Amino acid sequence: MKIIKPGIFEVRASLVNPDKGEVIDVKSSFFDVKITGSVRDEFR
Repeated sequence: MKIIKPGIFEVRASLVNPDKGEVIDVKSSFFDVKITGSVRDEFR
């Protein structure tokens, strides 16, 4: 794995009702990606 830009990144996931297209819930998590390739879940 090659890390081009290390840093803290936010990942968001949305739960969507497929029938109505409405967003039911949104969760986010932060990941600290190091230059060595290690990933840590932050702010949980």
